[in-house]
Amino acid sequence: MTKIIAIFDIDGTLIDARGAGHRAMRQAFREVLGEPDALNRADFAGRTDWPLFWEAAVHTRVPTALIDWAAVQAAYFSQLSTELANSPPTVLPGVGELLFALAASKHFLLRLGTGNFYRSACLKLSAVGLWRYFPQGGGFADDGPDRPAILRAARRTAPAATHAVVIGDTPYDVEAAHAESLACLAVATGRFSADQLSRSGADTVLESLSDPNSVMSQLMAMATPCAGPY
Repeated sequence: MTKIIAIFDIDGTLIDARGAGHRAMRQAFREVLGEPDALNRADFAGRTDWPLFWEAAVHTRVPTALIDWAAVQAAYFSQLSTELANSPPTVLPGVGELLFALAASKHFLLRLGTGNFYRSACLKLSAVGLWRYFPQGGGFADDGPDRPAILRAARRTAPAATHAVVIGDTPYDVEAAHAESLACLAVATGRFSADQLSRSGADTVLESLSDPNSVMSQLMAMATPCAGPY
């Protein structure tokens, strides 16, 4: 039987967190390092959390070797929890229905492939009731320095998968999927337009995930056979 691991990005693909992560990270750097503006020049789209932390750190007055990263991370999770409670994310069109249908299908295994830390992913998706669709987790910023490594970590959680497909909203998702020889369905519900995603080489581009039956059919048709070590 065909078993497809569908690997989802979070921000811009499943939810719109409305800047909660950015605000929480900024507040964490203020709380721990006394630097409120360290993230001013950081580009969040498609980035993973550890590189964002490091990029912000070079704009502080504290040498990176002296930064208590565990304290920064703990402050970030605490601030993020508060931000999400005060302003819950928005579930993007069709996402709830699609995840419900995929979870009920005998052909799909749901996993995450996200630049969020495991804890921040859990906080964001729990805030809107979507974490329950990913009991096996996936790949997170904790698992590697870049998106290809995160996708490999996600695939390792599903050894029974015969095929795989990545669903994301940025050219970085497309690039990472292709680096791992995987197909990518790109959805224009984030910062990038359908035209930009098409030009990035996405295998399929949708304006949204609002037609779950059509999306499922496309995922079935485009999934890449799993081959080789990961």
